[in-house]
Amino acid sequence: MTGSSAATLSGAPVRALFVDHAPALGGAEHSLLLLFECLDRSQVTPLLACVPGPLQERAEALGVACRPMAMPQVRGHLLGPWRLLGGAVALARLARREAAELLCANTVRASLYAALAARLAGLPLVWYVRDILTPGFYIQAMRRCSAAVVAVSCAAAEPLGVGAVIVPNGVLGDAFSTDAARVLQARARWGVPRDAPLVGMVGRLRPWKGQDHFLRAMALVAAQQPDAWFVLVGGAIFEEREPFLPSLRHLADSLELGDRTVFAGQVEDVAAAYAAMDVVVHCSVEPEPFGRVVIEAMAASRPVVAYDWGGPHEIMVSGETGLLVPPGGIGHLSAAVLSLLRDPEKRQAMGAAGRARAAGHYDARATARQVQDLLVEVGRGAGHVP
Repeated sequence: MTGSSAATLSGAPVRALFVDHAPALGGAEHSLLLLFECLDRSQVTPLLACVPGPLQERAEALGVACRPMAMPQVRGHLLGPWRLLGGAVALARLARREAAELLCANTVRASLYAALAARLAGLPLVWYVRDILTPGFYIQAMRRCSAAVVAVSCAAAEPLGVGAVIVPNGVLGDAFSTDAARVLQARARWGVPRDAPLVGMVGRLRPWKGQDHFLRAMALVAAQQPDAWFVLVGGAIFEEREPFLPSLRHLADSLELGDRTVFAGQVEDVAAAYAAMDVVVHCSVEPEPFGRVVIEAMAASRPVVAYDWGGPHEIMVSGETGLLVPPGGIGHLSAAVLSLLRDPEKRQAMGAAGRARAAGHYDARATARQVQDLLVEVGRGAGHVP
């Protein structure tokens, strides 16, 4: 019997309590919100324990009942064990009060609280792994605590050992459809000429995301494509300040890119931002667990140039949806971008192929059904410890 049919026969949806600690909306939170949007509420009733903030606001707008829950940092803190115990006890009480049938941890810190709370409440735990973790005690302990493990990619699953279910993040293609007016508005807002070649990067401003690699590669592009412009979309969303931003601005100036490089910060109309770019670059200097930016760019019909490791290695088809280049290869990165800027027909073909692949392999409704069936199985007692 499938999970969905089991839920139907039971007459009531499974009540799943999701747990997330993040004070801002990162990739894990955007993916969770999309899951909430696509879940069949006749099969799963999602609840959310999180810190007050944008995640709670967005989830409540989707009709998800949210409960504020403090989950302070544990690792490296003198009172860490007491913080963990107190938070886990509160979370276990919440799970009982809400008649939850399982807990689902969406982030690493949240998993510590959720694992202990699940034991205290006598409930199964689904561990959602959205990072490439280092093998060790944490993985071993979480595997023992979990009724099921979900990883967003093979790269994220590999350190976990056998037993993880791979369910990639999804995207709704319609959300990345836009019109020419919005594209022109985005370019005008950035001060980019309407017909100038534009290469962009989207992501949090963190050193490991590789914005410095992007700028160094784009300096090589600019030397051969003098009319090209460049844009960096994103900010330091989890920090009060942006310590990386001043160094990036200084680097752009030193590379003589400052007059045609835009630091756009966080943008509301992400679809128009992607559509305003001719080529999207993804160049994390560490393997990316998944790479939501890649599937979003593909859904927006934009070719992607990316380092060939982690999630992008699994998502992209090099030469078809974009170009994969050796990690750390700034020269390769610039050469790939130049080859696409000089070939509009290839860009268009790769963009169309990317959109088709995003729709066929990363449709959020399909990935939500996979998660939904797993939650139903675990909630009805069919889960297993990997």
